[in-house]
Amino acid sequence: MNPTVGTRLLLVDDDRLVLTTLARELTGLGYVVEPAASAEEALRRCETGSFDLALVDIRLPGVSGLDFAKVLTDRCNLPYLFLSALSDPETVREARGRGAQGYLVKPLTGAQIVPAIETGLARAREERTLRDREKHLSVALSANRETSIAVGIVMAR
Repeated sequence: MNPTVGTRLLLVDDDRLVLTTLARELTGLGYVVEPAASAEEALRRCETGSFDLALVDIRLPGVSGLDFAKVLTDRCNLPYLFLSALSDPETVREARGRGAQGYLVKPLTGAQIVPAIETGLARAREERTLRDREKHLSVALSANRETSIAVGIVMAR
């Protein structure tokens, strides 16, 4: 699976070695990567830039990556994948329940992440399309209700 060149990724990990290594590898594969060593730094980047996907470590200083991912969704409308050294079923289940596009267990390389990134991007696009369709259907149904009410009033008169 080839990377979508120019895709903007927000990479959040407090481990500087992981952050630097993955950022370099993903950049070399054609992604535009903004590294952030903390949730605060990531949020600043997110609020001032536009990203297609975030890669978030589960364990961040001061805040759980699980909780921070919800902030990314709520404030930046940003889909995310989790990166973690933890692979216990409970953590994975909780990550899935929080709406993660994927869950990757470290250590890993940029090439290992590409399929998950591309799948996460595709899934996020599909979810966005479904939300847009739902919004349009809701508006259409509302308009139909108003039309039905108007027809009913005219018929009653």
